[in-house]
Amino acid sequence: MGESTGAEIRSAIGCRWFDVVRLSADLDMWIGDEGAVLADAQVNVVATTVARVYGAIWQPFCGVAVFAAHDGDGETVGLPEPVKDALLSGAILTGAAVVSR
Repeated sequence: MGESTGAEIRSAIGCRWFDVVRLSADLDMWIGDEGAVLADAQVNVVATTVARVYGAIWQPFCGVAVFAAHDGDGETVGLPEPVKDALLSGAILTGAAVVSR
């Protein structure tokens, strides 16, 4: 993704703190921590649904999510087109997810 993945994620999400949720062997979801602690926190239905599809059923996710892939060395990289298309086919309906470029 570039020189500082953390800085790029913070910029894309608009937060200071974030977590990465490893959804599969090659798919990560980066989510801003601030989204869950706001007074008017709202569940990101798309991010929560995608996470549950991949087996992360232990919590709802709030705030903006960024989906990205990673290579065999653990470096964050852009999503392959088929994965991006699959995510966008659901996410585009609500605008709740941001897909890495």
